[in-house]
Formats: sequence, C-alpha cells, structure tokens
Amino acid sequence: KARTGLATFAAGQATARVRIVANDDAEAEPTETVALTLLPGTTYAPGAAYTDTVRILDNDAVAPPGTGDGLFGRYYVGKNLAEVREARIDKQVDFLWHAGTPFPSIGTDLFSVRWTGKVEAPASGTYTFVTDTDDGVRLWVDGKPIINMWRDQGAPATVHESQPITLVAGQKYDIRMEYYENTGGAKAALKWKTPGQQEAVVVPRERLYSNTATVGDLVWVDANGNGTQDLVGEDKGESGAPGVRVQVFEGVAGKVEAVPATRTDAGGRFSFLVPADATYQLRFGGGLG
Repeated sequence: KARTGLATFAAGQATARVRIVANDDAEAEPTETVALTLLPGTTYAPGAAYTDTVRILDNDAVAPPGTGDGLFGRYYVGKNLAEVREARIDKQVDFLWHAGTPFPSIGTDLFSVRWTGKVEAPASGTYTFVTDTDDGVRLWVDGKPIINMWRDQGAPATVHESQPITLVAGQKYDIRMEYYENTGGAKAALKWKTPGQQEAVVVPRERLYSNTATVGDLVWVDANGNGTQDLVGEDKGESGAPGVRVQVFEGVAGKVEAVPATRTDAGGRFSFLVPADATYQLRFGGGLG
C-alpha cells in the first residue's frame, strides 16, 4: 500500500530524517521491504528521482526447514472406511481424480481414504486449515475435530475452512483426514493459511510426516535360487507357504483394521508400512492359515 508523508527541508538543507516504525503482531512472517521514494513538493523539486529501501526482519519464532515425507494413506472399498485395499505414503493431499480412481482395486466410485501422520508448524501463530473435496470430509488436528462435512457435495460448495487455531513453530501435531467418494467427480485437497497469509495453499510434503515404519521378514527360503518355492522333489527343503500374502491388523479407534502388505517376492520376502506407534498382528494366508 502506498503512503504519502511530508518532509520539510530548510533553505540549503540536503537531507531529512525519516522514521519507520514496524508493528509487532506476534505472528512470524517473511522479511518485508519498504520502499521510500522522494517526490517533488510544492516548493521543492529533487534534482533526480530517488528511491531507497528498508528491510523489516520478523522477530517471531520460525522453524527450520521441514524434512517430512507426507501422510500415510489407506484406501478402502466403500464409503465407510471399512475394507482396506491399498496403502501408501502420499507426499501431500492434492488429488483431482475426476471420474477416475486412485487404484483400480477400489473402483471409480464408492471408495474412501484415511490419511494419518503429523503436521509441523513452520512458524508460531494462527493457522486456518482448508479442505476441498468431492464428496465428504472430516479433519482432526491435535486430536480435535476442526472440519466435519461428512456428506455428498459437489461444485461449487466443496471448500470448507476450520476455525483459526494456534500452533507453535517446529512442533508436530497429530493430523487425520478422512474422505469418501460417492459417485461422479472425485477430488481431495488439504490446504492451510499460514500466519500472515490470506491465501490457502496445499500443505507441503516437508511439513507432513507419515509416522510409519517399514516392517519386513522372510517367509520362505529360495535355497536353489530358482525363484520358485519347491516343496516336493529334490529341493523339497524350501519350507514355507507358496504365494503367501501377509496382512497386518492394528488397533484404530478401538477396532481392528487390516493394512495390506506386498505379496512375497521371488526371494520369499515381504515388506509393508505400519504406523510407527501402532501395535499390530501378522496373519499369513496361502497355507499357514
């Protein structure tokens, strides 16, 4: 914004002192620049146009650069987060599927997603979280529900804002976003308005932490290195279960929920992601029961 002030020059005076006062609003903001331009007055004309700048540094807390990997996403068949089919780490929640699907295994309609992990505040101050979804959405931050629009919705009424909440620079807070798609177009985005900013932007990967651990083990031993588990004949010593699939069961809000794992590879190994702070149980199919 342009502001005009008055500086009085006495006869023969070539300089004048200008004082700039920065107001402390207790919110961390980027460094700002103020440009001062000398303009002609009613009785004075500068010999040449002149502009100088002053930098205003913010004294409020700012966190170091984030190192996040995204949020842990679990993808379900159906609208009620009941039958999980896929799991992965999503760098951020910013998806526009239109009439498509995140995975062929869950179809283009009637699916749901739960994203969990931590969100880190880059600066101390007031934040507003914003969701943009078609269809329903629920959002929790620091264990508190801040958006609840669990209903069918489409354009233009797909954007919802939380009440402002105060976060501390560098502190990580639990975050959970749940989403479902009924029919038609599908999209899901998680955004925020950071301190001093009026425009909502997608929460970046570096400020999201999936809070997961990779678990793996050996299901059978490929003793002869042929990529096949041999249970009969000369190489019948390769014990284990052929084509085994591992499922992980964890406690989520008092219920048991399956998290899909990868099928064993040619070496008989499997690996999968689980929440780092979860207790879980392994179940093996394809021979072990």
